[in-house]
Amino acid sequence: MFNICMQCEAYRSDKIIDLTGPYAICPLCGCKHEFLRLPLFVITGSSGSGKSRMSIELAKIITEVVVIECDIFWREEFHEDSGNFWEFREFCLRAAKNISQGGRPVVLCGAASPPQYENCTEFRYFSDIHYLILYSDNDELKRRLKKRPKYRRCYSDTFINKQQLYNTYLHQLGSKSDNMTVLDTSDLSCKEMAIKAREWIHNILNTNQ
Repeated sequence: MFNICMQCEAYRSDKIIDLTGPYAICPLCGCKHEFLRLPLFVITGSSGSGKSRMSIELAKIITEVVVIECDIFWREEFHEDSGNFWEFREFCLRAAKNISQGGRPVVLCGAASPPQYENCTEFRYFSDIHYLILYSDNDELKRRLKKRPKYRRCYSDTFINKQQLYNTYLHQLGSKSDNMTVLDTSDLSCKEMAIKAREWIHNILNTNQ
């Protein structure tokens, strides 16, 4: 509902952002809509890094944010080669934007490479973005993927090699970026990962106060 102008009822995601409010201004009629511009948290990593299991545990132990597993939004038509991949990113941000109007920042858990979110129209409604990159040793990553049920199709050498390359890429990227933190999950349980993620979120929230 946030994208619908309260005056002319036009649906526009590309509203003008006035930071003095902050206000979202309808580009058609000029109606100002005051809103909460909160930070966005993203927990990402390759397949097998522990994102899904950790997000379940994190949601149990933190109340200051809303934790969302992005897979709940996924539909087959969002596949990258279909041309709808960016709509998936916009969809995730649109949901996070509306949920955050309740006063709690959102944590999006799911594979995402910077700056995918930053390049979306909906990203302008957030004050900033913080990434927690879940990383594990490539041998451990391979072991985890080989253990998965056959129906998940994670066992082929081609898939595993692709995830190991992505794993290494994210680690290198996160090591050089101020808004990214790398968490080595090689020897951590899901509960231990969640506790580390909670500490990361608390540190950022306390710094921004």
